[in-house]
Amino acid sequence: MDHNNSETKDTLVQILSPQRLRGKVAVITGGARGIGAATARVFAENGAHVVIADILNEVGTSLAESIGGRYVLCDVSKEEEVESAVKVAVEWKGRLDIMFNNAGIAGFGGSITNIKMDQMMTLLAINLHGVVHGIKHAARAMIAGK
Repeated sequence: MDHNNSETKDTLVQILSPQRLRGKVAVITGGARGIGAATARVFAENGAHVVIADILNEVGTSLAESIGGRYVLCDVSKEEEVESAVKVAVEWKGRLDIMFNNAGIAGFGGSITNIKMDQMMTLLAINLHGVVHGIKHAARAMIAGK
């Protein structure tokens, strides 16, 4: 674990009581590495059941196995894949309690005067539409589970 992930984990441990996560069911998009992976580990260590939804098959599968969770291939720009990730959680544990819409990409660097619109559309598809997909399908599952 690199230094930044260690700091992220320490911060999460400080603000989250283990009792708040015990038995909760969570989906974490972009959960295979970075902040998502650190969050998945902390959630699992504190009793949550975690579904890692990511495009990184090997890393995501390995992490899910190491924490007793599940992995699902998920490109958040594709609504049906986000819906599928939520369904994995609900079919596995019967409900969804937490949706962490963490997946995202950085900007493309350089000046705005040089940005290509296909790059901007990709950025919006992941960073904006992906979050909306997550909110929509998580809310549906959470409402149905009440």
